[in-house]
Amino acid sequence: MRPAQRFISLGVFLFFVWYLFLRSSPPKDPVPQTDDIPAAKVKKFLKWRTNKERPVIFTIADKSSIDNLHNIHEKLQLWGRTDNFVAFCLDEDCNTMHADGVRRIDVSMVRGGRDVVLIQLALQLTEDGHSFLHVDSDICFTGTHDPFSRMFPLTNDNWDVQFMEEDNKLDPGYWFSKPTSETLAYLRNVATLQKDKANKGVSSTYLLREGLRGLSVRYHLLDKDLFKSWSDRQAWEAQNFATEPQIDLLIKGTTAIHFTCIDKSVRSYFGKLFGGWSDYNGYYSNVRGRYLSIRGISGTKDQILNFIALAVQLALHSGRILILPYHVEIIQKRMKHVGPDLVPEYIRIPTFPLYRVIDINSLDPILEYVEASFPLNREKYTDAEIFVADLVLDETLLEHESDQGYPRIVNKVREMGSAGVVALSLEGFEMRNAVGFEKVGQYVDEAKLKLKVCKNIDEKETACGKRCT
Repeated sequence: MRPAQRFISLGVFLFFVWYLFLRSSPPKDPVPQTDDIPAAKVKKFLKWRTNKERPVIFTIADKSSIDNLHNIHEKLQLWGRTDNFVAFCLDEDCNTMHADGVRRIDVSMVRGGRDVVLIQLALQLTEDGHSFLHVDSDICFTGTHDPFSRMFPLTNDNWDVQFMEEDNKLDPGYWFSKPTSETLAYLRNVATLQKDKANKGVSSTYLLREGLRGLSVRYHLLDKDLFKSWSDRQAWEAQNFATEPQIDLLIKGTTAIHFTCIDKSVRSYFGKLFGGWSDYNGYYSNVRGRYLSIRGISGTKDQILNFIALAVQLALHSGRILILPYHVEIIQKRMKHVGPDLVPEYIRIPTFPLYRVIDINSLDPILEYVEASFPLNREKYTDAEIFVADLVLDETLLEHESDQGYPRIVNKVREMGSAGVVALSLEGFEMRNAVGFEKVGQYVDEAKLKLKVCKNIDEKETACGKRCT
């Protein structure tokens, strides 16, 4: 082949490579907005769904809930409930995500978003004669019970709709419905309320509560111990769900948790912490490395941050995945009025949740970590044991190696390479005078500067959705 021919052939080849793989995708035409859900797509799904004797199970999701969408699907697989499961996607991220076996219907074009989609979809399903279970995208299934085994069955004639309870009112985040004439009248009433201009922007939760007025619909509120709405547990969260025995008891006694009032930024962590995470991609069953756990953190805010930063550095430099602690023992500094003066008051809280000390997400760019209840959750997915070796911290381990830029404890943990988990105990390590940490101040500061500390760390309680501000 002549040089000119080779040049032309190479040029043609490079053009096809660019055209097929490297060129930018043409911009998509904007999807026209509409006031109605795509009824034809819904009917098509209903026509071809596998098990027509069981309820449709659906969630309405967006990019912020993709992880939990996987978890809901995986948890439903435990009871063979995925045939009728479908996700209604509010954005492109949800529509195009990698999710084997999860049916999706695009509703991103619907004005009003989640609230409008929920009411219109419930009405269409009921008009077409289908029972359904709506699972909000921030619902966590613990995996302890088949949720249908904890509700009145379809064969029971004493109900039309069943709702999770929130503050003695219905919570449609978890909503089981039968296509009775009473249910149909109820949903038509709610749809009429939603179309009223006076109710523009009003939440579907409020409309579903108001829609009951004057109707004979038989609604049942589910057992709030089995189906928990977290808004009811805001004030006493730290006192009741901050240790492994408490969380284990919660998981074993609960079917589903609605993370109402949980900050969006930590919902994924809460889902893992309270047993709602699945074994998707072998999160629990595959051993991804060796682990480091830490317990016995106590002290003032600054002392606690020293401990957390030490654990972060130690995990990084020993090549281990950090198992976060459930809680710390904190000495809070609160200000109180004594006459005309404002004076400090020091309060000891023995089980203060870690997610109220630091923003958990600030760890993401620093190291690999897992939730505090990881060992507990792992037991549900594998019988394989991990060898645990205990290590008690003392001041000699904080002394610097002569020729290295880190303390002796790093090499100590490295020498324990055969242990699947090194469990570092700080109990009995007295650091109130911070003498030990003077030796590793710079080493610890490297991690401390990367951590986002909660500004409300010294507050007794937190407001809804503001655990770490």
